[in-house]
Amino acid sequence: MAFRPLKTILCLALFTGLTACGTHSSNSGQHSFNDPAADAPAGADAGADGQSPSQKSETPQIITEKTDIPLQSFEMPKALVDHLNASEQPELVQKPSTGFSVYNQYIQIDPKTSVLTFAGVLRIKGQKDEAIQLSCTIDKAKAWSCNNMFPVDAKIAAQRRLQATARCVDANICKQVGVKLFVLIKGKIETQSFFSYKFQAWKASSGDTDEEIEAAQPAPTTPAVETPATDPVVLEKPTPQETEKPPVKFDAPVVQQEPALTDEEIALILNNEGWEQESETTAVEYSAPVNTPSPGGGQTSIPDIQQQFPQMNKGVRDQAMGFHNRGSLALAKALPATSTGIVAKSPGVSNYGTDLTVSMLKAAAKEVDRVVPGKAAFRVTSIAAQYGGHMKPHSSHQTGLDIDVGFPSTDKSTVFGAACSPLVAVGGSKKCADGATVSDAFDEKRFYLFLKSMNCAENAPVMAMFLDKRLKKHMCAWAKNNLSDLDQKNSCTAKIFRALHHENGHYNHVHIRLKCPGNESCSQNMIPLQAGTGC
Repeated sequence: MAFRPLKTILCLALFTGLTACGTHSSNSGQHSFNDPAADAPAGADAGADGQSPSQKSETPQIITEKTDIPLQSFEMPKALVDHLNASEQPELVQKPSTGFSVYNQYIQIDPKTSVLTFAGVLRIKGQKDEAIQLSCTIDKAKAWSCNNMFPVDAKIAAQRRLQATARCVDANICKQVGVKLFVLIKGKIETQSFFSYKFQAWKASSGDTDEEIEAAQPAPTTPAVETPATDPVVLEKPTPQETEKPPVKFDAPVVQQEPALTDEEIALILNNEGWEQESETTAVEYSAPVNTPSPGGGQTSIPDIQQQFPQMNKGVRDQAMGFHNRGSLALAKALPATSTGIVAKSPGVSNYGTDLTVSMLKAAAKEVDRVVPGKAAFRVTSIAAQYGGHMKPHSSHQTGLDIDVGFPSTDKSTVFGAACSPLVAVGGSKKCADGATVSDAFDEKRFYLFLKSMNCAENAPVMAMFLDKRLKKHMCAWAKNNLSDLDQKNSCTAKIFRALHHENGHYNHVHIRLKCPGNESCSQNMIPLQAGTGC
């Protein structure tokens, strides 16, 4: 398919305010510019890949010919924006530029020439509408992304006022594409992001099934090591050696999509209303923007752009790739079979994670062992396979950022098959029955200390945790009797409980989800903190 002349985009923009520019063709058929969502992935599901149910049932089509993908700006509902600002998570709010807007925007992907081209109509208040076209060349062997998308027109490029970055999350398919446009207006760099999917929120899921944790076996003991009197939690630096990355694979199973939430439902869940009666989950998950690279420098780059938008988390290895529920893992780091205060249930099988994941687990367990020595080690049952991807029976645990940890015991003999009794069946899962008795061997103090070390580490790396509501209620009662900062909104303790969400199947372990460490290839849907502790 020949590249569409940009004059056809501008045709009616100058005369009709961009309301009737019609349709354009691509190798996949006809679609309207006025409704880009008609062809773009319209939401997200339990697989967290931003695809609609009908698209989930289709075999992904590899792009072999020049293809146009319509893009749209990312708009978050007011209820969510208000919650994020009120809960002091403003960094999660996407703020569109007020200095400019773009219409009829799309990205063209040409796999034969390895060229990505972003095009549209730029509108700046008080100026004439301008057809823009920026392009870059990608290295398809590494990643379908670029940080140096500049205007095709040499005269415009020389003005050094337009620049963009782009990324396809799913290489060769590009169902999920993001572009970030930078525009220099009156000496100030304004930005706006565009995506191949629209905002949608749904009830969150950990992606777990019921963990099989044998109850009749002795608990693993902590190795005898000397621990100093004071041992601050310091995360390990990543190992310098790197090996060849495996092919990026996104082989998540077909999972039924959760119904999209209305603004009212989002507000109810975020405000903890009815969480004790909720039978499934108490968390909201929403589609977040594609993580595009930081802008690069060059002769035609916007002046000082790299100083204003520095490279993300410089020094972080590109390990977690794709989404938590649809991704892979490169350069994996293994959690040792046995280390201070912690053991891996299945070394060589499901004990692989990112540098951040392994370092945090070891640091947290070591700190707990320092404060309360001589107890049974924490047992990590699942992180990810060596190269990530789908690891049965989970739909998550694909990028090395999801962790299942068994509960600590007060002795050296208990490995919890369940920390509560009795259990009741709910659908294909189980949960603690209402009013269930919590085991006397459940060690609340060590559990709290472990969660504290994980949640209150530098840069707040924990996104969300999943736990049975009966056990959360039990921990709430313990915290009220033993801690003084539970009711302080932004205290470490409060943040722990605001991050703890109920989900069936978590009566024998806690699921901890970490945020992307900042590497370019990692993308994530977001699960914000609750408004309150739920206690």
